[in-house]
Amino acid sequence: MKHLPLFLAPVAFVSALPAFAANSAELDEVVVTASRTAQTSGINNAYVQIISAEEIKSSGAQTVVDVLRRAAAIQVTDTVGDGSAPQIAMRGFGTTGSQNTLVLLDGRRLNNETDIAPINLRNLSIYDIERIEIVNGSSGALYGAGAVGGIINIITKQADSNQLNISTSRGSFDSEKYHARASARKGAWSMVLNGDKELSDNYRDNNALNSSFGQLKLGYRQGPITAYVETSKQKQDIGLAGSLTDAQLSQDRRQTTSPLDYGAVDSTRLSTGGSIALNNNWQFSIDSTLRSDDITSFYAAFGGAPSLQKRDQFSINPKLTGQLHFANRASQVIVGQDIERGRYEAFGSIGKPISNSSYAQISVPISATVDVTAGYRHGRHHNNISFTPKIKDSVNAGSLGVFWRATDSLKTWLRVDENYRFATIDETTFTATFLPLETQTGTSYEAGLEKQINQHTFRLQAYQLELKNEIAYDPSQGMWGANVNLDPTRRRGFTGSWNAALGSQWHADAQLAFVDATFSSGAFKGNNIPNVSRTTVTSALTYKPLDSTSIMLESQYSGSKFADSDYTNSSKVKPILLSNLALSQDWKAFTASVRVNNLLNEKYDAYIVNAGFGDNHYPAATRNVLFTVAYRLQ
Repeated sequence: MKHLPLFLAPVAFVSALPAFAANSAELDEVVVTASRTAQTSGINNAYVQIISAEEIKSSGAQTVVDVLRRAAAIQVTDTVGDGSAPQIAMRGFGTTGSQNTLVLLDGRRLNNETDIAPINLRNLSIYDIERIEIVNGSSGALYGAGAVGGIINIITKQADSNQLNISTSRGSFDSEKYHARASARKGAWSMVLNGDKELSDNYRDNNALNSSFGQLKLGYRQGPITAYVETSKQKQDIGLAGSLTDAQLSQDRRQTTSPLDYGAVDSTRLSTGGSIALNNNWQFSIDSTLRSDDITSFYAAFGGAPSLQKRDQFSINPKLTGQLHFANRASQVIVGQDIERGRYEAFGSIGKPISNSSYAQISVPISATVDVTAGYRHGRHHNNISFTPKIKDSVNAGSLGVFWRATDSLKTWLRVDENYRFATIDETTFTATFLPLETQTGTSYEAGLEKQINQHTFRLQAYQLELKNEIAYDPSQGMWGANVNLDPTRRRGFTGSWNAALGSQWHADAQLAFVDATFSSGAFKGNNIPNVSRTTVTSALTYKPLDSTSIMLESQYSGSKFADSDYTNSSKVKPILLSNLALSQDWKAFTASVRVNNLLNEKYDAYIVNAGFGDNHYPAATRNVLFTVAYRLQ
């Protein structure tokens, strides 16, 4: 049994935090991710970054990956070539980023609990997104396994009116996209229908995409009761272009060395739940989700027939939220349980992970401007795998935060949070020693401030993340490599942002993320963790000469890093600077837009992995354009 002791930070440190003069008050907005329940962005939601639907629209983004690249704290790696299955990393994680960054859809997990496959982000529609909430930091006590580097919560739109939206897009690489969304509300009932179809040859040879997505959401809201049912279906077929050597890259970066390889995914998701207000102070809610994925893939290099994998995951999440009153002050309380069941079948083996965890968090206002938030979670995990003994483990995680609204325009905070993740089925069955992997545990220390001066908002957050038994793939183990527990690792860094309305027509946003991710002991002590850029900078400038016209220019800089699997730090990857341009024009019920990705036609790699005898490259697309015409009827 692994036990992670609860760390208690000195509350008295609050008195040493500096105060600054107030110039204007910040408008609060509803966020849910920091507390797992909807509340205005008061004191203890200060460290949540929000990307709104308006920002998504003005960016011209067509995929969730396009949107996430706007956040400097998020590093995205794409080996498939279409953005459907990216590795998403926060706070200095490389290939294991998707196992250490928790991605949610309306508060429900999208991460694969059974295996390390990336999250399928085509299993939702970008046109249905209301906003994206990003927590820059650990939330293990509140969200459990995998909430190590951060959380990305994708919030979808509600059916508040009768509306029809349709759009069609054409662009580079013979790309075609079609979308329809219909919403209706009558009395207590609501309905949303979403449909997406996408066809593209993509940039590389043997990388053609055929993707379909459909979704139905039914809702009920009457008095103290809300309820919903949501189901979706997604089918995708794509050619797998594979990697290129240095020589092949210089010869033809669009070629493929695997013209027969392909992947096909058939995914179904069903979610249901609701809430009931027990009284004026307390509410009970419950959510459940069943996800099923059938994956077919073929790799000619392995010979034989196509490989088949099946993944089923079920979760049920009851919680109780409310207020406790002490000395005329209301403390916010949340108590809940996360129950996960899975089944993963591949190569004749069946694995059944089981996780149960209970958690509680309380936020106590010790004054009109200071909140103290404390949380605790106890988690238990079983891996039941064919032909091997059962693997059991448990872990405890605690958190403590102090949040101070020094003035109407200044927020500061300190947080310490313990986190963990369990090994997945495929990680457990492919280890160097043929013994079970230890549970990864860690502690994150964070401090930050947010300052608003007139129309300018500044945010700065510093952190240190210490991990023990980090789970990763080590290519030096045997002929094919193996999954191992790394020696202790450390990540230190900071994120900063500036957001401003420059008059009535201009809006600017700039973000910076720096991370020093290194091995703190062992054979690679002092070396950088592979596939992690030390510095990432993003910026966006939006100009609206008219209410109906929008022009947006964004840039994304990823600093140098070492190729994936390069633990000796011998293969350095050059920095990348990309620019994208989006233009949008509304006319009555129509909107015409164009987005130009990679405006300066840079030739770069979406992913590089060190193979020991050289690098393998996954080239990214050069300049590409997408035109869209949309119609809305209300």
